[in-house]
Amino acid sequence: MIAVIDYGRGNLGSVEKAFRRVGIPAVITQDPRSVDEAEAVVLPGDGAFHDAMSNLDQLGLLPAVRRSLDGSRPFLGICLGYQLLFSTSEEFGEGRGLDVVPGASTACDLPRRSRSGGSTRPSSIPRRVSGGGSACSRTSPRS
Repeated sequence: MIAVIDYGRGNLGSVEKAFRRVGIPAVITQDPRSVDEAEAVVLPGDGAFHDAMSNLDQLGLLPAVRRSLDGSRPFLGICLGYQLLFSTSEEFGEGRGLDVVPGASTACDLPRRSRSGGSTRPSSIPRRVSGGGSACSRTSPRS
């Protein structure tokens, strides 16, 4: 069974639907024991870095997430869940991540192309990682 961690910041419906579509059993859970017993773990995410880390802590999931990153089984971080693997994020002030991948997620001011291929507009701030890896998310522009 695959544990999909529910910490209040995930795109859970999409993840569950994807696993169901390919016939892989998965359970959405906030139970640290379910995470510990899973054959593989998925940490989805959508939202702010600080809120996500806080929610994982408040739900008592941080120790189970850290144990799932010991290399003994597959682990997939999706979107924000992937960014949480890094040491820090500068989104809305510096915050500590899971520190599995050395590096920091930092904002960069790159314009985004419209879906129609037209002009660019800075409607979002893509993220880049300095240090050991790469991550990308779109966050609301700062006023």
